[in-house]
Amino acid sequence: MVEAGIFAVRARWSGCNRPTCGGIAMARRGRPTVQITLSGNERKTLERWARRHSSSQALALRCRIVLACADSVKTNTAIAAEQGCNPATVSKWRHRFAQDRLMMLTLPGHARRCSR
Repeated sequence: MVEAGIFAVRARWSGCNRPTCGGIAMARRGRPTVQITLSGNERKTLERWARRHSSSQALALRCRIVLACADSVKTNTAIAAEQGCNPATVSKWRHRFAQDRLMMLTLPGHARRCSR
């Protein structure tokens, strides 16, 4: 009897992207998605960095993530599946780019120290 109820709930949620409660759409949970709009120069720079052979793979991935975020209204999960990364990575770089634009993508991590 309980299993039938679980299957009924799954069937109701499977046809729609957003869960409903009595026909009324429920609010989305989690961190709100930031919309990214690129200027012409930003788009050219990101595309150049993504294709450039001398770019690190990490920088190229960040550029592809930001370009995908700007090109569509896809979810972080959909973009992560396309790029082969974690949805949290997409969310992180979407928010960092929205805050600091191109400068944030190129900042290195902690500098290495010699332990001698």
